[in-house]
Amino acid sequence: MKNVLIFLCLVLMGVSSFAKPNYAAVDTYAKNAPPLRTDNGLPKLVKYLTKPYQTDEEKARVLLAWLVYNINYDKERLKRIADGKEAADIEISLEVETNPRTGQLVLKRGNLKELHDENTLQKTLKTRKGICKDIAKLYQHMCQLAGLEVEIIQGYACDSQQDFETSEAHMWTAVKINGVWRFIDPTWALQGRIIYAHSLREAQQIERQLKRKQNVDTIKGVQKKVLDEWFLVDEEKIIQTHFPFERRWQLQKRRVTFDEFLRKSCHSSLKQFVDQL
Repeated sequence: MKNVLIFLCLVLMGVSSFAKPNYAAVDTYAKNAPPLRTDNGLPKLVKYLTKPYQTDEEKARVLLAWLVYNINYDKERLKRIADGKEAADIEISLEVETNPRTGQLVLKRGNLKELHDENTLQKTLKTRKGICKDIAKLYQHMCQLAGLEVEIIQGYACDSQQDFETSEAHMWTAVKINGVWRFIDPTWALQGRIIYAHSLREAQQIERQLKRKQNVDTIKGVQKKVLDEWFLVDEEKIIQTHFPFERRWQLQKRRVTFDEFLRKSCHSSLKQFVDQL
């Protein structure tokens, strides 16, 4: 019977508003790269990955694809932190003031303070898993090895429009592509999955498993896929789900306030946010 293809995007699943180029060949090349046997082999691996490609976009993509196929999001660690069984890695520091005219709270400065001084890069490569700061730092380092200009952005991320709601301190990246800053969220990009079902009956069974909230990675036939939604995101789209604490990273003339972002994307307010800290 002809295969039935089910495409599943996990965790943060937007629908792209414009067509993305077909990166299938680039992703396949990254997927078939020789294994990274030691942490010290990363420069050699980056050279191998980027050698066939000339453009900034292709280099940024092949590095992201390698990360997606080789690094996992550490959900267990995040749960341990949330349950108080493991010390938090970062904390949010906010400086707010009251607008004398409106009486509303206004964010003056925001910062994510790292609480542990450790080599997260080596740990991420060794364990092949991490949370957003680990994944963003690894991607940043790989881009730097490839000669790309890249920055890590600290802020807050929210997506309450999908089946899986999230609201958390977050780190992502900006990469300069042909002289223009574009946003790449490597953590959200590695949440893509494709599931192959060989019959309609098998597809229906998978659907039932998903409805029971079964871990998709335990389902037969699951394969990783780069979630294109979070590769080369423009400033108008990224601000819908990602709020950078540094104003310059909004890259827009009309800046969105943190309170506006929280109300629109998180269905909350700055006052509620501060009260919860």
